[in-house]
Amino acid sequence: MSGLSRKLVLIGCMTVVTLLAGGTKPAHATLTLSFTGKTAVGTIPATYNYDVFLSGFDNQGDPVANEIDTGDFINIIDFAGFNGTSTQPAGFAAPTSQFTGPVPTDTTGNPYTYPTDDPAIPNLIFAYTGASGVYSVGAGIQPQLIGKITVNSLFDIGGNGNDAAQSHVTESSVTIAKNSPITVAVASTPEPGSMVLFGLGALGLFGVVQKRRRGAKGLAESEEQPAS
Repeated sequence: MSGLSRKLVLIGCMTVVTLLAGGTKPAHATLTLSFTGKTAVGTIPATYNYDVFLSGFDNQGDPVANEIDTGDFINIIDFAGFNGTSTQPAGFAAPTSQFTGPVPTDTTGNPYTYPTDDPAIPNLIFAYTGASGVYSVGAGIQPQLIGKITVNSLFDIGGNGNDAAQSHVTESSVTIAKNSPITVAVASTPEPGSMVLFGLGALGLFGVVQKRRRGAKGLAESEEQPAS
């Protein structure tokens, strides 16, 4: 077997091992989430699972020592149907809910754009209330798993969404903002066929009610007429 063939076989084997291992470690993630799966469709409430990563890079992929300080946060944007049940890494408070923001602050000088945020759908904010520096990585360190987040929703259908997170350059006041695409719970809407059936059912019910009202009115009128 030639050297090129052996190299191709090795790459193929590594790919298979990666696929079997499952999960996705985000590249140059700073502080971010990675969606790892959810309960099956039809299971209510549905549980959405995320890994939490911290890496030694800024939002442009440049090496920088990074830590989570008190007041930093992870914002799961537009998560529908949250029922109040969640788990989160040590030091993070249970999520609060608000319809827009908060927007992470980035003072590294790098450009930062906050994702589209629907003001009609609540965001879930996991604020870090622990001591600064408990979670930290050195400059250039690849994403390290620091914990997991689970969130329950009344909706069992997932869709495309984003998280927005804020962390700090180690032992400084410089903040880093980072967005990552994740799966979030989306509010389900009735299928067109279901809407048609609902409409037909409503019309049928209206007809029954009207018929009963006419029958009751006729009976009342006949009772009021004097006997001949």
